[in-house]
Amino acid sequence: MHGFGDESWNRELAKNVVLDIVNVVYQKPLFVPTIDGINVNVAGTTLETLDNLFDVLKSSPKIMSPDGESIEIIGKGVSADINR
Repeated sequence: MHGFGDESWNRELAKNVVLDIVNVVYQKPLFVPTIDGINVNVAGTTLETLDNLFDVLKSSPKIMSPDGESIEIIGKGVSADINR
């Protein structure tokens, strides 16, 4: 009898499986770190429905808007304030 982790069982299973359809699904990452910072891929996401860049930035990691008028970028002990 073959066990689940047995290599011969895995090879036998692979030889006997026939798939009619295979769906390969890829979802582009929302936030992509780069050397220069972060790229935000908004296409096809809820961020795409936001009205302006300020609202997209408020939804990004390490960025907050304490008063709804300015944003604070937080990183490595340094914060930067950007006003609307």
